[in-house]
Amino acid sequence: MTGWPGGVPDEEKTTVYQRPPVPVPPPAPGPPPGWGGPVPPQFPPQGPPPGPPPGWVGAPGGYGAQPNPYGVPPKKRKRWPLAIGAIVVVLVVVGAGLYFFTPLGSNGSNGSGGPSNPFASGQDDGKTPGDVVKGYLEALSRGDADAALSYSSEEPANKDLLTNDILKQQIAKMPISNIRILNVDTRPMGTSSTVHVAMDFGGQPQDFTVFMPRTSAGPWRLKHAALKVDFSSQKSNDPAAFKGMTVFGKEIGDDPIFLFPGFIDVGTSNPNITVTAKPLRFAMVGSPMSSGVDLTFAVSDAGKKAATDALVSAFASCAQSHAVKPPPPCLAEAYSDYQDGSVSWGAPDLSGLGQPSLGAKGLTVLFDGIVDVPISGMGTDGKPLQGPSKTGSNYIVDLGQAPPVVTRQY
Repeated sequence: MTGWPGGVPDEEKTTVYQRPPVPVPPPAPGPPPGWGGPVPPQFPPQGPPPGPPPGWVGAPGGYGAQPNPYGVPPKKRKRWPLAIGAIVVVLVVVGAGLYFFTPLGSNGSNGSGGPSNPFASGQDDGKTPGDVVKGYLEALSRGDADAALSYSSEEPANKDLLTNDILKQQIAKMPISNIRILNVDTRPMGTSSTVHVAMDFGGQPQDFTVFMPRTSAGPWRLKHAALKVDFSSQKSNDPAAFKGMTVFGKEIGDDPIFLFPGFIDVGTSNPNITVTAKPLRFAMVGSPMSSGVDLTFAVSDAGKKAATDALVSAFASCAQSHAVKPPPPCLAEAYSDYQDGSVSWGAPDLSGLGQPSLGAKGLTVLFDGIVDVPISGMGTDGKPLQGPSKTGSNYIVDLGQAPPVVTRQY
C-alpha cells in the first residue's frame, strides 16, 4: 500500500507490526526501558547494568514480569530433625523420672519380674528386706539372741543384756507369733526399704513398720537389732527415784544399755517404791535414736506404812507440848480462843485421809484429807474449852530423808 493516501510509511509499518524475538531475561536487575526517567537504585550496583538485547521493546505500563530487585529468596530449611531431637529429650527425662521416683516391688524388681539391679534386690545373699525382718522376729520368738543379732549391720556397744537367758525371759512374758510381712516398699537403686509387718505380741495383734537404710552394696540388714536405752536424762531429773533402779536385776549406771524390743523387767532396791515399764516398741528397731522407757513409779506397801507412820509420829509429837502452837514436827495448832500453855492434845484420827500416792518427783508421798486431833484447855474467857484443833488438808511425806520429813498444806 505504498503511496496510499493517509497510509503509514513502510518504515513505520515495520516498526509497529514487526513481532520481536522472545527476549532472554537479563541476569541482573535493571531499570526497565521505556518507563520514563530512570529510577534511583535501592542498593549500590555491582557494575554497569546490562543493556537490553537488540530488538527489545519495553513493556507497556502494567504488563510483563518485572525482575526481583532482591534476588532469588533462600530455600527453607527442613525443621524435622529439630522436632525429633526435642521428642527424644522429653522421652529421656520422663523415663528417668519414672525410674527414680516409682517404688519398686518387694524384691526390688522393675515390674517385669526381674531385679532392676543387684544392689536393690539383695541378691548378694538371696535375702530381701522382708526376709530379713521376718527372720529377725523369728529368731527373737525362739529366744536365739545370736541369730537375732546376725540380722544387724552394726554391733552393739555391749551385749550384757543381749543373752539367750534374758531374751527367753522376755519371750516368756510376751511371746511373739503369727509373723506376717504385709508390704515392702524398696526405693530405686536399693537405697532404703520400709517393711510393714504384723504379728501377735503378748497375745495381742500388733503391726508396725521397720525402716532399713542402706549405704553399701552388702546384703540387706537392719541398722540395729537391739535398742539403745539411755536413762541419763531421767536420772538427772529425779535422782532419788532412780537410785538403786535395776534392769533384769542389773543396776543401771551412767552408760546406755542395749536390749531387744519387748518386755523389760525393771526393779529397784528401794523398799518404799515400785517401778514398772511399758514394753520397748518394735517400731524403734533399726532406728539410730536412743529409745526412751516409759516408767511408772508407785508407793509400795512398805512405803505406805512408812509414810503413815511418819504422819502419825508428827501429830503425836503435839502431845509433848501444852502450847497453842506446838513446835515441829507437830502439824496441828489450837484456835486463838485457847489460853497458851493450857492446851492438852489427844490422839490423832487419820481415818479421814485418802490413799497415799507418790509425788511427781522424788520419793515424796502425798496424803489428801483431814486429820482430826481433839484438844482441851482453858479459854481466853477463863472457862474450860474443848473441841477440834486446826489442821491442814494435804500432807507431804518425804521418804527420801531419814527420818522422813512431814509437811502440811492448807
